[in-house]
Amino acid sequence: MTPAAILSCPLEKIAMTRLIILALAVLLPGLALADEARELRLEAGALIQAAEVADTARERKKLLEEARGKLLEVRKRYPSESTQLTLYIGGERVTLTPEILEARIANNKCLSSPTMKCLLAWVLSRIAELKDSNSRTWGLVNTANLHAAAGDIAGALHIAGALQSAEESEGLVGLSPRGTALDRIGTAQAEAGDIAGALQTAQRIKNANARAWALKNIAVAQAEAGDIAGALQTAARIKGGRGNPFGSALAGIATAQAAAQAEAGDIAGALQTVRGIKDARHHAGALASIATAQAKAGRETESTATFVEALQTAAGIKNTGTRAWALENIAVAQAEAGHIAGALQTVADIENAGSRESALAGIPTAQAEAGDIAGALQTAADIEDTYSRASALAGIATAQAKAGHEAESTATFVEALQTAAGIKDAEGRTGALYNIATILANANQ
Repeated sequence: MTPAAILSCPLEKIAMTRLIILALAVLLPGLALADEARELRLEAGALIQAAEVADTARERKKLLEEARGKLLEVRKRYPSESTQLTLYIGGERVTLTPEILEARIANNKCLSSPTMKCLLAWVLSRIAELKDSNSRTWGLVNTANLHAAAGDIAGALHIAGALQSAEESEGLVGLSPRGTALDRIGTAQAEAGDIAGALQTAQRIKNANARAWALKNIAVAQAEAGDIAGALQTAARIKGGRGNPFGSALAGIATAQAAAQAEAGDIAGALQTVRGIKDARHHAGALASIATAQAKAGRETESTATFVEALQTAAGIKNTGTRAWALENIAVAQAEAGHIAGALQTVADIENAGSRESALAGIPTAQAEAGDIAGALQTAADIEDTYSRASALAGIATAQAKAGHEAESTATFVEALQTAAGIKDAEGRTGALYNIATILANANQ
């Protein structure tokens, strides 16, 4: 049996630590415990394994702190010795350092009291554990986005500045990590009302196509905030770009305008605005917004008819991905309108399984925001995909917090984190934690 195999065995009690070390000494005398640094690393590994099966969060934290202490002792007493450990945890090969252990200790606290600070630490620790350098790079893009969503624009820009562009990154073709990060940061600035800062961030994007789409996102954010004139001015800055970002910006602005008109009770004006939207996905989305406003105004018959028109428009979209995007937006709007059965049927009509699960995750949040917490929790429980279920629970938790139900919100957030932490795939687990952190960041704005 190899050292790694021995260390991967579940431990029920910390007393087993010394037994493992003695077993290693007997089984592998040549390897062994000739130097104290190696013994300290082995003790740290056994402590970490014991933490994985600890009965309580307090015990887990204590064991992880002891393990970190062993590695820091190696660093202090034997500077030339490595403080890196590679273990098999849950059947997965994981590399750990004192810094990663520190993040894991913070994560332990996250499960009892979720905050943006501990979630960022958790996501960063998971990114550091990803084996593929490309995955780590895009993980940092997501981390920059998290900082921006939480209002830390300076921190987000610092991370973006450290990312290499696609042209400079070996093996990365097409999208630029740095450009993508700056796009998302600019959008966050626009949503927070800092249009000048958003435009300045967009100008830092070297790729003309990426810059055009960033400007499109800023324009739509302005329109959704009610600044239609400002949105049109930003759209006028768009030059070129593949896929017609200027046309997409105009469609997005019109959609936001129609939604605002409908919410204000001007249904006739909203429908008139929709008729000018040529892009089918935005046309369908605008109709769904109008249908939701009609339902909230008690005009159920008209709402149902408008939803039918929205679905018919979406059904005519040829591109599968674009059609799924439109149907997802309609499903969420149906849930907001209280048409849960219709929303679930719309999701069922999405061909792609991944898009279908993603769309389903948005329904519980819409239910919860409409006040149906019990129904939202039941819908979330029915979601088979763990990744989507974790995101749905986080969305419900934010709705509970907004309603003043702090204890219930914390409990639901903890359930979301535990669900995400249970995902075996490292990238999937990191992605789920990122989604939860993003939901929390956006809720705190």
